[in-house]
Order: sequence, then structure tokens, then C-alpha cells
Amino acid sequence: MLLEAKGSWAEAGKAYSSLLEDNALDQVIHKRRAAMEKAQGNLSGAIECLNKYLEIFMADHDAWRELAEIYVSLQMYKQAAFCYEELILSQPTNPLCHLAYADLSPKRSPLRACEAAGCHCSCSNMEPDGNKKDSAP
Repeated sequence: MLLEAKGSWAEAGKAYSSLLEDNALDQVIHKRRAAMEKAQGNLSGAIECLNKYLEIFMADHDAWRELAEIYVSLQMYKQAAFCYEELILSQPTNPLCHLAYADLSPKRSPLRACEAAGCHCSCSNMEPDGNKKDSAP
């Protein structure tokens, strides 16, 4: 990270590559590479790093969320929707995942606006702990 702070991106990249050769399952180094690409403004490089990371560590919710946000910033809504779908499958009681996914629906297709409205209504009926509110008076 010192090399990154100094702006020595190429040297930092080489250091991270050599560390990954020693231990290909080092989550921190994989994430640092993605963060380094994003910090340089290379969003396609960050996408590539995150996709490689998620091939190994599929259960990392933060990585899926980060990848989705990058896709949204690049207006790649279909890919972002896939990321949010993965989050919904792994965290079905997290209303934030449902809301983020619902926010994409109108952007992907105006016809999906009704789908988005349904997701928003469904999420508004959830408690902060992810459980449904009681509809009984």
C-alpha cells in the first residue's frame, strides 16, 4: 500500500502479482488490486480484477456490491442486475439488495418500471431486521 500511496502503480502491481504467485487465495491482495485499478480510473481493470476474485470467493457480498456499483457507473445495467441478483440470492432478507435491484429496473427497460414498483412495495413492507411486517391490526 506504500507504493500505491507514493503513486508507484506499476511497482505496486508487480508486488501484488508476486504475492499472488506465492498465495493465490489471498483475499486482501485480490481486493487491493481491484481497488488500485479503480483508484487509477481504470474501471475495466477493476471489473476484471473483481470478476477474477469472485470466481474464487463467490460468497463475498462486498465484492458483489462493489462490482454492481462499478457496472451502474458505466451504465452496464444488465451486468449490475446480475450482481444484485447474486446478492439477493445470498441475502434474501436484506432489503437494501432488493431496493438496489429495483432501482435498476426502470433503467434497464421502461416496461420494467412496474417490476421496480413491486420490489419497492415489497421492501417497504420489511422490518430493518429483514422480516416482514405483520399485516394484522
